[in-house]
Amino acid sequence: MSPSRQTPRSPSVASSRSISVMDTTSLLLAVSDECIEKARAAAPSIASSQDGVRMEEYHALIATGLSCLETVLQTGKLLPRQEALVRLRYAAVLFEETENYAEAETALSKGISLCEKVFICPSTHTHYR
Repeated sequence: MSPSRQTPRSPSVASSRSISVMDTTSLLLAVSDECIEKARAAAPSIASSQDGVRMEEYHALIATGLSCLETVLQTGKLLPRQEALVRLRYAAVLFEETENYAEAETALSKGISLCEKVFICPSTHTHYR
């Protein structure tokens, strides 16, 4: 194909390259929330039916939600308050939906340490808002 005959890129392809980090972060957080909410909404009927396929879907939704939260935390682009909230959410989901209590405790400890560093002045113990 000659350069003069190239077809224009679709808007989705062109715009996907210009997505900012915060847009990606917002998208990942929204996907995480949606996956976790969908899994939790289906939990009562899955528990009563004991359907193996639906149970696998439940676990996949929880795993996807957690993976999105992990990815957000790994970017290092969050404001301290946002990071603390995401860490709390990640720890809560780990604690409530998995048996990985050690990782939940680690995530929660990191969030608490972050809050102590950012929101409390170490020398005077003055709280910042």
